[in-house]
Amino acid sequence: MMLRNDDQLRSPRHFWRDRLLTTVAAVIFGLTLSNVAPADDKSRESKRVANAEYKAAVDKAEANYKAAREHCNSLAGNEKDVCVKDAKAAKARAEADIKSARQGG
Repeated sequence: MMLRNDDQLRSPRHFWRDRLLTTVAAVIFGLTLSNVAPADDKSRESKRVANAEYKAAVDKAEANYKAAREHCNSLAGNEKDVCVKDAKAAKARAEADIKSARQGG
């Protein structure tokens, strides 16, 4: 007694339809994967640019603070104290703005 496998039981039309569907699914899957890599590269580049912009903004805030402190050193007494506090407050405000912008809010 000879057993027939499933491929022999199906008509040729069904056999080719199944093959076609499998091939189409494989092509779609391959195209999907090929589109993921370029998006990932763009994402890395945008993160790199965002990090550079963040560092530049922090450096600018630090430089502004140092310049303000230099100006404060030329003052004396209460004016110097007020100037130093204003410089620190401006630096803290700038850093908060930078962090807020980075978080998207």
